[in-house]
Amino acid sequence: YWQNQFLASTGTGNIVIDLLTFYKTCTRGGGNNKGAPDCIFTTRAMHSVYNYTLQNSVRYYDEDSANAGFDNLMVQGAPMYWSDSCPAKLFFFLNTRFLRLYNCFKGDIFRSKRDNPMSPAAFIGRVISHFQLVCLSPRYQGMLSATANTYV
Repeated sequence: YWQNQFLASTGTGNIVIDLLTFYKTCTRGGGNNKGAPDCIFTTRAMHSVYNYTLQNSVRYYDEDSANAGFDNLMVQGAPMYWSDSCPAKLFFFLNTRFLRLYNCFKGDIFRSKRDNPMSPAAFIGRVISHFQLVCLSPRYQGMLSATANTYV
C-alpha cells in the first residue's frame, strides 16, 4: 500500500506500450486524475528513443514548458523531461501533488556567526537551511527500468 511502483521492462521492445502501461500502474484512485503522475524524468538517450518512436505519430507538447525553453514530450498528459543527472535506462514517474518540502528546525533559515574576512569592510557569513523532501503517498510514484537493449 505504501510502496512506490517499480517495473522492469516487459521486453515488448515498444517503449510506448511500456510507458502507457506503467503510467496506468502509477494511476490508482485519487479521482479527478489526482493519483496520476504529472511529470516524468529520464535520460537524454531514453527521451530520444521515445521521440524517435513517435516520429510517425502526432506529438503533444506542453506549451508552458516549451515557452520556458524545454523540449518535452507528453505521456498521457504528463510532460517527459530529460536530465544528464538521471541514472541510465530509468524513467521516474512523479506525482508532485504528494511531494512536500518540510523544514527540519523551528526556523526556516538562519545565519552562522560572522567569519573573519580578509578585508575589514567585508561581511562573510553562511546562510543555512535544513529542509527535507517528503513523499506523502509513494504508491503514486514509480520507476520504470529498461533492461539492456530493450528499446535500442
